[in-house]
Amino acid sequence: MVNGKTFPVDPNHTTLKIRKPSNGYIGRVTLFTSSASTSEEITLYAFQLDDNVSIEAPGEFGDSKSNMRIYADYLTNNGSAGYTFRNDYCDVNNKNFTIKIESVNTAAHTMIGSFNGNLCNGSQPMIKVENGRFNLPYTIEP
Repeated sequence: MVNGKTFPVDPNHTTLKIRKPSNGYIGRVTLFTSSASTSEEITLYAFQLDDNVSIEAPGEFGDSKSNMRIYADYLTNNGSAGYTFRNDYCDVNNKNFTIKIESVNTAAHTMIGSFNGNLCNGSQPMIKVENGRFNLPYTIEP
C-alpha cells in the first residue's frame, strides 16, 4: 500500500535481480515494479556492505542497519509533473525504510520478502509504504 491505497502491481513489469559480491562490488538486491493501473513505479535497492556475507540469504536491510543499506525510490506522475520520493530524503526522525528477506530458494532462484517505511522528496507530503510483499523468481546479474 502506498499512502493507504493499494498499489496494483503489473507482474509483466516486475523484476528481482541479485548481484553477488565480487571483485570489489558489494552485493545488491534490486526489486522494480510498476503499477498496473497508474503511472507509478517503486524501485528498491538493498546493499550488503560486508562482502563475506551472502546476499542470497534471509536478512533485514534498512536505514538503521550498520552493514546493510537500502535505497527506495517511488516515482509518480500526476499528469502534469513527475515526483521522486526516496528514503534518504527523509529527516532522521522519519528514516525507517526496511526490506526483510524472509526466505530464499537458491536452487529455484526464488525469494520471499516484505518492505515498508517512509519516503520523502522535500517539497511534497511524506509517502508511507506499508505491507509491501514479494514472492518472485530472481536473476543473477554478472
